[in-house]
Amino acid sequence: MWNSSPKAYEHLKRSNFLLLPSQSLLKKYKNCIHQRCGFNTEMFRWMNFECDDKNISENGRHGGLSFDEVAIQEDLVYTRRKDELILTGMVDINEESKQGSIIKNGGTPKTDLASHVFQMFFLGNTGFRWPVAYFATREVTAPEIYNLFWEAVITLKEWGFSVDYAIMDGASSNRSFIKLNYTDPSNPRKGRFMVSNRADLSRKLAMIMDFSHCVKKVRNGMLKSAEYEGSKKSLIIDGKFVLWKYFHEAYQWSINSSTWAINIKLTPEHFSPDQAQKMRNHLAEEVLDVEMLHIMKKYQASLKDKGNHLDGCVKLLTNTSTLIRIFRDKKPIKNTSDSRLKQLEDVATFFLDWERQVEDTDLTSSVKRKYLLSYECRDDIMSCIHGFLGLVEQTLTRDPTATITPAMINSDIIENMFCQVRATNNGSNTNPTLDDYGGIVNSIILGQNIVSVKSNAKSVDTVFTAKPLHFYTNQPLIKTTKNMPKLKNLMQYR
Repeated sequence: MWNSSPKAYEHLKRSNFLLLPSQSLLKKYKNCIHQRCGFNTEMFRWMNFECDDKNISENGRHGGLSFDEVAIQEDLVYTRRKDELILTGMVDINEESKQGSIIKNGGTPKTDLASHVFQMFFLGNTGFRWPVAYFATREVTAPEIYNLFWEAVITLKEWGFSVDYAIMDGASSNRSFIKLNYTDPSNPRKGRFMVSNRADLSRKLAMIMDFSHCVKKVRNGMLKSAEYEGSKKSLIIDGKFVLWKYFHEAYQWSINSSTWAINIKLTPEHFSPDQAQKMRNHLAEEVLDVEMLHIMKKYQASLKDKGNHLDGCVKLLTNTSTLIRIFRDKKPIKNTSDSRLKQLEDVATFFLDWERQVEDTDLTSSVKRKYLLSYECRDDIMSCIHGFLGLVEQTLTRDPTATITPAMINSDIIENMFCQVRATNNGSNTNPTLDDYGGIVNSIILGQNIVSVKSNAKSVDTVFTAKPLHFYTNQPLIKTTKNMPKLKNLMQYR
């Protein structure tokens, strides 16, 4: 309660209804680990303790590593810890990055103010989740991601956690990172986005683009699709245009129809989103899901013989709605004969056939690009589908009793963490400093369930909130930090 609302906790404490510890004591428990940039041994130890305490299965120790960047305020902050002053706010990645910066600047050391935080998050197959580490950057590069990612994978392996997939958005640095893992970086599709696992050479690791990002990329490409001369896109499927105005016309028909007006979630924002609304997952998904497919089919039927021009829209919606339905499905996949896997293969085949259909024509390159979604979008869709299929096959081959929940294979967990970072520090704070960010990580760990509600491992009698690290040590919390020994000497099971 104190972690969520200190004022409410203080009000309850002063009421004398319950005898509660002081806020200063609770703060000492919460901050017994000092969060800092880099791989923190105490964080991995705490993660391992929590996993043992919650009886996470072996399958739950297998999972994925999600990573993303969030913008922060460029600022230097001095903080006092024990008898030393600590300066935070500078770029802090790893030693390789520092040496690379020195070489780049002709042998002169140069340190910039950090403008972003690069966060890495572990998510187990049964829902166990943990923020592994964060780094201060000025927009992380592909080589930096490569070094940090594999160091995280190897370190997690040493602590008993196996990373079977990486989940990321479609930033250019992320795409370059994927290519760095191939001997032939020109076409990761040849390897179906499965790469060698440096922590376990007998296994592969799936590179998966975030499903929500893929859906938004498809929607954004369709927003540009129009017939007029000079339009950026004029998407064509099987000789039929797929234009955004057709979707808007179907929406207008639906709200003027007394039969369907009360059954839809669609609003004008779905069809004319501003820059902020383009970032919202639900606005993109709801305009490409099964409900939009149903409306498009009904609208086409209402036009009778004049509705043939909507065939391309119906084919696209048939496949996007399948993609959305499967990746939002909380029902776990238990075997390789699951019908959803075949449906995903069919969706991948649709996008590949669409691509070949246009590429095999004699049109100029510029016209071909106009008739197709961007290459990056098509590549991301293949990564999302093929990476997921490869993950399922490898996981169920390793352990036939294991399960994979499609609704958990996305970047929602790390986006939610960024939202909590902005909201936790004394109310809404859309521009936190690096010092603010580090101070909030412990609050997030202790204030949320460490097992995702999307998993099928939850039971009514199980508590999923984390405990302060000192609950797992064999010595009580020492109130005077002046005499507190180093935390590494306290790391013992009770």
